Amino acid sequence: MSCMIFEKQIMDLFKTQLDIEDAPPQERYLFKPFIGSSHLWALKQLASLSNDARVLDVGAGGGGIGRTLEARGITDLFAVEIDPRADKDLSPTYKKIARTLDQYDGEKFDAILLLDIIEHTSNPQDYLEKAYNLLNPSGILLVSVPNIAHWSIRIALIFGYFEYTSRGILDPTHQQFFTRKRILKMLEISKFEICESSGSVVPIELLLPVRWRTAWPVQLFAKFRTQAVKLAPSLCAYQHLIKATL
Repeated sequence: MSCMIFEKQIMDLFKTQLDIEDAPPQERYLFKPFIGSSHLWALKQLASLSNDARVLDVGAGGGGIGRTLEARGITDLFAVEIDPRADKDLSPTYKKIARTLDQYDGEKFDAILLLDIIEHTSNPQDYLEKAYNLLNPSGILLVSVPNIAHWSIRIALIFGYFEYTSRGILDPTHQQFFTRKRILKMLEISKFEICESSGSVVPIELLLPVRWRTAWPVQLFAKFRTQAVKLAPSLCAYQHLIKATL
C-alpha cells in the first residue's frame, strides 16, 4: 500500500510539473527508454528486425525510437505526425512524414508502431483495420494504450473524482478509454493474432535529473513496480502493451 501511495504522489507531481498541453509533440511526448516503459518494451520487440526492414512510426513525436533504430542500422523509417512543429526534429531520421495513415495506402511495412495513438482517435477499430492492411504478412504491430482501470483511477472514482489532466491516462485529447480486455478484443476483431500482452509503469524518471535516472535505487524501484504489473496488469499497468501479427 505504501508503494501505491508513493506512486500516486509521483503521478500527481508528474501531471503538474509537465503541464505542457500546448507544447509541440517533441516536448510533450518525451522519449522514455526506462525500465518498465513502453518505449523500452517497443525497442526490445524490434531488436530482431533486419537492417532492411520498413518501419512505420505512427505519432513519432520527437523521433526517439526512430533515432535509436537508425543507430542500429535500420534506416527505412517512415512516420505519421499530425503536428508540423515536429518535422524539423523528425526529417533527418524519417524518409517521409505524413499527416494521416491514409497517405500510406498501398504500402507495406515490416513493423508498425501505434504507441499511445488510438486513444486519440474517434474510431480506433477503423484505425486498427487500416494498420492491418499496411502490415506485411510476417510483420509485427506494436500497440500501447493508457489503462483506464489503473488503480489510481479506480480509487479516484470511489471518492467521486474524474478529473482530466494535462497528460497521462486522463489526457484531455484522449477520445477513447481502454481496459486490457477492450484492446485485446479490438485487435481480435481486426483479425490480428496476439503474440504478447504486458504493461508499463509510470515514467517517474522524467521528473528526475538525468544523472539520477540510471541510479540503482531508481532502477530497483522500477523493477519492483514492473513485477507488480506482471502480477496484476489490469490493476497496476499504466499502459497496456500488445504485440500482434497477422
